[in-house]
Amino acid sequence: MENTDNMTLQQIRDLAEQAERAAAEPAPETVYTRVVAGKTFTAPSLEALTDLISAAAEEVLAVKPVVPVEEKELTADERFVLAQEFASQPDVAFEKQFFRTTGMSSKHGVPST
Repeated sequence: MENTDNMTLQQIRDLAEQAERAAAEPAPETVYTRVVAGKTFTAPSLEALTDLISAAAEEVLAVKPVVPVEEKELTADERFVLAQEFASQPDVAFEKQFFRTTGMSSKHGVPST
């Protein structure tokens, strides 16, 4: 605030008018934006932005129910083939058996489609 002791009445009026115009102008609106994993989040406050990002993270990290795989007893022929696969290609045989048992991929920990 300026000292008005040495101002003329007109200067004081001009100063008051400037202050009124400045007060009448709307304050610039602050918008917060954050890009997370390629998705842009925008909110009017940091708290709202945090809520948006948290909600999106909860959706992504939500545990999807795994449909249980029906267990079936292996026949003698299937056991023999499985034994041969384990002997020749253990990684492929393990993946097949893991999927048969759990319905999930051993490499990604997610249900296979």
